[in-house]
Amino acid sequence: MSIPEIILTVIAAVILAASAVCTVSWLIALRSDKENAFVFSLSNLVIDGVLIIMFILFAVTGDSYRLFYLLISISEIISIPTMCGAILTTKGICTVLFIKKRYIPLSELSYQYAGRDLEIYQKGKSRPAKYQLCIKDTKTIKMLADWYPKHDYENPLIK
Repeated sequence: MSIPEIILTVIAAVILAASAVCTVSWLIALRSDKENAFVFSLSNLVIDGVLIIMFILFAVTGDSYRLFYLLISISEIISIPTMCGAILTTKGICTVLFIKKRYIPLSELSYQYAGRDLEIYQKGKSRPAKYQLCIKDTKTIKMLADWYPKHDYENPLIK
């Protein structure tokens, strides 16, 4: 292995470890809240899938940097829940960065269904987060319906 290959492999190993810690923390956060639902972004899943396939192809067909590409593809696979999913709770949206769990409070959030997308708006952000998977699940709809009465908002599901 050359020096650049060793350096990139070490960086990939650190990225893999960080991905594993974030994903385990996300799964713990998912289990720790009694009432929760999760949604996923299809566009993020497609992008992750393309990256995973690309890195695996580089690992299989390349002569050098194979271990680097393999570690990066494993870290992409491991990080699918954290990169593509969101945990909806009674407190708001649960976000996890490494081991630290925090909530984006309901008072800063609003949502609407736009066609096949669930758009979640956060105060101060110009673009909504869009989710396509698990948005019509009974738990998700109940969670979203419960968000609004607690803060005197009008529920868009019953407009």
